Amino acid sequence: MFMAESYIGHKICWKGDLVVNSLWAWATGLGFSEYQGLVSSAYSVYRLYSEYQDDYLYFHYLLRSSAYDWELTVRSKGIWISRLQLTDESFLDMPIIVPPNDERKAIVRFIHHLDLKVNKLIKAKKKQIELLNEQKQAIIHKAVTRGLDPTVPLKPSGIEWLGDIPSSYQVLPLKKVCNQITDGSHIAPDRNEEIYPFVSTVDLTDGDIDFINCIRTSTTCYEYLVRTGCKPKLGDVLFSKDGSVGKTAIVSTNMDFVVASSLIIITPYLRVLNSSYLDLWLRSPKIKERVESLMHGAGLRRISVEKITRLPIAFPILDIQVDIEKHVTETLSVPNSDINRASCEIDLIKEYRNRLVSDVVTGQLDVRHLDLPEIEDTMLEAIDSAGEEEEEVNREEEM
Repeated sequence: MFMAESYIGHKICWKGDLVVNSLWAWATGLGFSEYQGLVSSAYSVYRLYSEYQDDYLYFHYLLRSSAYDWELTVRSKGIWISRLQLTDESFLDMPIIVPPNDERKAIVRFIHHLDLKVNKLIKAKKKQIELLNEQKQAIIHKAVTRGLDPTVPLKPSGIEWLGDIPSSYQVLPLKKVCNQITDGSHIAPDRNEEIYPFVSTVDLTDGDIDFINCIRTSTTCYEYLVRTGCKPKLGDVLFSKDGSVGKTAIVSTNMDFVVASSLIIITPYLRVLNSSYLDLWLRSPKIKERVESLMHGAGLRRISVEKITRLPIAFPILDIQVDIEKHVTETLSVPNSDINRASCEIDLIKEYRNRLVSDVVTGQLDVRHLDLPEIEDTMLEAIDSAGEEEEEVNREEEM
């Protein structure tokens, strides 16, 4: 993400070295490197004895398997789960399973063939989800820009990228139909006093807020929002302005919580604009494209609050807004159900793969008798690229 000002104190890492994030070893924050380079001084680097170096991939799969989850967790010490630290002494004292050389090679060969099939299947499921999401976008776009009556006369919207809209629609900038448009708390979450839910971009999913898995923060963060008049209220719409720009959610609770500065809090004038219709409008393809064109930044791209206030919204009277929202909700139920099913299938495939790998690397499942060909370099690249795509998605969500 950025270049270090100095590499003094960094550690040299060779291909086949084990790199461990001592604070996240309990959460599989470790692995054998495929590259030679430098590692931050905050990480530990270990090198196998020469007789084991050719089979470093076996140890990679072993230490990252569910069989070692508990071992690494109990050897990591600390008060908070996010502050558990694995010391060199504790790690090096850990028992390790070392099968004969030929069995190590057979295990790695089996896992490579398994991953080729698993990644191919997961890729197909993700493509299915991608197509279903495109279908959802088309449904939303048609509903908010054309309404529900295909015979209604149209008129020019006056905005080139928006095109024609129903003749009864109004077009105004968001600031003209909203009581408030502001971003969230600029105070970093305080994990030492975990009281109020701290909602950020990663906690927004398809119009909903995940209060269960979001982190918690202190009274200081909450009081900042109250003091500045930015406390989220029932009916507000949250909009992500950096990271995964464009994610939205409707506040459907009176519960007290804190909104991160990465989110914009939009309070619609409810006598004119329905919250659910506003949420649909912000999720429509035309608005997503417009937001994309207004984003700035070389690294983490974002859009400013001021530019959001000037975004146009085309809307009918309230009764029609409610009808559109009901229609879209009912129509999206089918693709949403299909997406949930495909997502569950991906989770089950991954769970099956992890369980199988754990059984193989610990010797509970013997694969020596399987006549599997050696994996070619191009096949290994296919395995690696599939994993990199998923890591990129996870990294973006974490940001």
